[in-house]
Amino acid sequence: MATLSDLERRNRLAPLGDAYRLYRRTFVPVVVLSFAANLLLFASPIYMLQVYDRVLSTRSLSTLVVVSMFGFGAIALLGILEFLRSRILSRVSVAFGQELSPKVLSRMLSAGPGVIEGNKSVMRDMDTMRDFLAGSALISAMDAPWTPLFILVLYMIDPWYGTLAVVGAVLLFGLAVASEWTTRKGMKEAQYALVSAHDQIATIARNADLVVSMGMQGPATRLWRQRFDAALGWQSEASERAGTIQNLTRFIRVALQSAVIGLGAILVIEGRITAGMIIAGSTLLGRSLTPVEQMIGQWRAFISFRAADERVRALLAAIPAETPGFELPTPKGTLDVHQLVVAAPGGKVALLKGVSFHIEAGQSLGVVGRSGSGKSTLLRALVGVWSPASGHVRIDGADVGQFPPRQKGQLFGYLPQDVELFSGTVAENISRLDPDDDQDVVDAAVAAGVHDLVLSLPEGYETKIGAGGHGLSGGQKQRVALARALYRWPSVIVLDEPNSNLDAQGEEALANTLRALRSNGRTVVVSTHKLNLLGQVDKILVLDEGQVKLFGSRDEILPQLLGPKSVPAQVRPVVGTLAPGGTAQ
Repeated sequence: MATLSDLERRNRLAPLGDAYRLYRRTFVPVVVLSFAANLLLFASPIYMLQVYDRVLSTRSLSTLVVVSMFGFGAIALLGILEFLRSRILSRVSVAFGQELSPKVLSRMLSAGPGVIEGNKSVMRDMDTMRDFLAGSALISAMDAPWTPLFILVLYMIDPWYGTLAVVGAVLLFGLAVASEWTTRKGMKEAQYALVSAHDQIATIARNADLVVSMGMQGPATRLWRQRFDAALGWQSEASERAGTIQNLTRFIRVALQSAVIGLGAILVIEGRITAGMIIAGSTLLGRSLTPVEQMIGQWRAFISFRAADERVRALLAAIPAETPGFELPTPKGTLDVHQLVVAAPGGKVALLKGVSFHIEAGQSLGVVGRSGSGKSTLLRALVGVWSPASGHVRIDGADVGQFPPRQKGQLFGYLPQDVELFSGTVAENISRLDPDDDQDVVDAAVAAGVHDLVLSLPEGYETKIGAGGHGLSGGQKQRVALARALYRWPSVIVLDEPNSNLDAQGEEALANTLRALRSNGRTVVVSTHKLNLLGQVDKILVLDEGQVKLFGSRDEILPQLLGPKSVPAQVRPVVGTLAPGGTAQ
């Protein structure tokens, strides 16, 4: 595999770099706020020092009032600064997600369904990154660099205090490294297993009717349980190790704070410090070690963030950067397929093997063949969903990949075999999620013969439907999806088994639609198992095992399909005989 040049890699990782640069713009003011907040943390030990060494010795209430005013004023200002810091980080993390997530999703969509299916967890990864950038783990990391300042002040009180703080910091830092080393693998494996378990739940939910009707609840639950238990096992192991280290960390901090009081007592007896310095030193020592302890407690967040960042980087590096592309003239629809070889995304077995045919703009093509012959693969290649391993698909002489994404809506209308609708209104689904012209929506519905059906719904075109078309029958979903394919009359309309879920009324509406498309000069490619639909096409293509067995005009090919005795022996296994309903078996 060829390695990427530095320039190409930077181009591919640009969305992540842009998002981080947006975040880094606020880094300086946040660091300034962190510095100011840490300086104000000295207010508490200074206040204690003044109370113990000055107020109690002089018994001056006026001094107490003045010292308290300054002390509590500094603490109030500290609260304001910490509020501003967390508010800035929170808002910038939202901007980070708004900058990065749409670009990554757009890149994934441009790479095709195989990339999306294999990287569904990446969108959750970006949520993990965004949460980390606004969370307490990052704030602890910003406070940690100021630990030497507190240690320096402890040295100024007495070198023994400073030495004790250094020893404590080294011990806690060593525990932080140990936490990283012992929990990294477990956390990574747990995350992968949880993603797998969540994907299994999504699959079960999509097929809930099948699972319930065929009594598959037990096996489905066991399959999910295996993956979920694996995730819990890794997670439990990592959590136990992290918990042990965290408890040890807490013990060391408490022991050090106790030791500093005992050490302080010795130093007071020797006359090296005052009694107030004991309390101030204990507070300063606790503050110098708190960020390190908090970072250990939040180590899981650091590991999750780093793993998420690595996965997002790997995804972006694997997908070429999007380019605006040159917008070609709106094609008329002449379709030329030459020696097309196609495999499924990520697969090595060719599903289409050297398919070639040609149809003029305004003509319609029916594609038939038994299951597994390559019909859906061919239609996916025609609309650019699956890329060819070799050969080409050209529309008006231009390779389908040359048309920029923004022009695909003018070029293609596509009805896949597995119909999916989006959560939203009927109008939004017909308009391809961009309902800026109501009349275009109605025109598409009328052309698909679904206008009256939509009007019969509770709220007509504003009727809400769930993800996947929940709330509509299979036939209704298919007819709404057909209207989506016809929206704004694209040049080439590709329909994969458009009548698989239709009743007699739907079949008649589909036949009328195909006639209207022919009369409007649209290029139509339709695959079907029902040969009676082929009466509406100009040419017929018969596929078998990914190869062309027959191709010609409807009048030439249809009699062979309808009269099995007249079909050559090598073609009979492809088309078989007509079932009573007019279906090729």
